[in-house]
Amino acid sequence: MTFLDREFDAVLFDLDDTLYDVPAIAKTVRNNITRYLREVLLIPADEVDALTLKLYLEHGTTMAGLVAAGYHIDYDHFHDKVSGPRWLVHATLEYDLLLHPNGVRDILAQVTATKHIFTNADAKHTAECLSRLGIQGCFETIWCFETVQQLLKAPEGAPPQVLCKPNRRAFELVLQQLGVAPGRAVFIDDSPRNCASAHELGIFTVLVGREGHVAGADLVIPNIHELPRVLPGLFAPPEPPRVEAAAEVGVPIRVPA
Repeated sequence: MTFLDREFDAVLFDLDDTLYDVPAIAKTVRNNITRYLREVLLIPADEVDALTLKLYLEHGTTMAGLVAAGYHIDYDHFHDKVSGPRWLVHATLEYDLLLHPNGVRDILAQVTATKHIFTNADAKHTAECLSRLGIQGCFETIWCFETVQQLLKAPEGAPPQVLCKPNRRAFELVLQQLGVAPGRAVFIDDSPRNCASAHELGIFTVLVGREGHVAGADLVIPNIHELPRVLPGLFAPPEPPRVEAAAEVGVPIRVPA
């Protein structure tokens, strides 16, 4: 059986760099995280870049790595401007200027399985992006930083932990909440590591933003707009064109003389 024959119950969509592609957003977030490490955690400037990359590669996000390394992180403070400088991670993003409807709503409307957001981003950033893209009402559930952390039942007295992609436990817990078996789910993301982790669980994976073969990805597409072409079974068939009934034309009857 090929993937074209498979039936799916749910589709998990990543958000940033998957449902939209705006390099300025990713660049701003990276710069703000770097400043957080320098100016809030007081990590020497010449160590920040290497540390940020190491934490990201080993733990999925810089924040998850910082927490695992023993840093005390105020999550709200890290993500936004609740109690700190205006530049904190997402606070300087000019959503109105950077994000606009990009046609993805039309794609989502045709997906026959249930649709869900699964992102490492925080709830406020997620809501801002969905609103600017005009797709805030397209998903049954939204799994973001806050809601995924609520699924983590850490033993009392255990050290703080951040649960996020590509941790397999994050995928397992989200699918448990949805009541969906891994083999009946599709995961769409721009991260090869995240796709590989989902693939190991038996989830069908679509990697966005690449070309060619990538390990851990069942399909690779350059952008989300290619999804209907490569995975048509996920979409409702197009409605046949309407044919207006022609007006009846009287046929003259020849009567023998």
